[in-house]
Amino acid sequence: MTPAHPPRLSRWVRLLGDPRIRIAIALATLAGLGVLVLAWQSGVTPADLKRWLDQILAFLREHPAILFLAACILPAFALPASPFIILMGVVYTPLVGTPGAVALAILALGINMSWTWWVASGPGRRWVERLIERYEFTIPQLGTGGAVQLICILRLTPGFPFFVQNLILGFMRVPFRLYLLLSLGLTSVFTAGFVISGGAILAGKGGLALGGLVLIMLAVVLTNLLRKKLVRKSGPHSQPPPTA
Repeated sequence: MTPAHPPRLSRWVRLLGDPRIRIAIALATLAGLGVLVLAWQSGVTPADLKRWLDQILAFLREHPAILFLAACILPAFALPASPFIILMGVVYTPLVGTPGAVALAILALGINMSWTWWVASGPGRRWVERLIERYEFTIPQLGTGGAVQLICILRLTPGFPFFVQNLILGFMRVPFRLYLLLSLGLTSVFTAGFVISGGAILAGKGGLALGGLVLIMLAVVLTNLLRKKLVRKSGPHSQPPPTA
């Protein structure tokens, strides 16, 4: 009896390249641009934005725990994680230093990844299973190899929102320890870069800000190299089958 192989990387590549997914990302981008246009039409000026930002920063500096809780919770609700990470660099660097701010940001992302995984793998998956059981369709089980491939593809593919990555990985019930450790490993360089650059820019430390930007660029390069390596490892199966 031939053992079952983990799902090929090509399946996930084709899924992530689905035109419908790209359209959804484009629509979300257009919606964001629409909000900016509406703000401009309503008379909001750059000075207004700066004043509001200063007020928000002053509040968060007085209540840093609120920012930590926000970073643990809000990125699970279709909000990008990067602004919270940058703000943590701004708020926490003066309080606990750069290494402490980086550690807190990684911890906050880890907590967010953890509870969204449990929601998606528990009540979220059971709800979907009840919806599809009438069609006699079962959700495939991933082996370790398939789980590693899926984690890497989602974390390394640009354009996929952070909360979508977490929900998909939880829904597919990739092993939690593997999910958390590999996810944090793949995102920690980005996180450190955002924290360092955010804290340094507002403190007027140009050299340190440049170091943070270099870290982000390094993370981009490593991400591209890892993604290409995964595609090469999948061999000829990484190409979609020819159509008639």
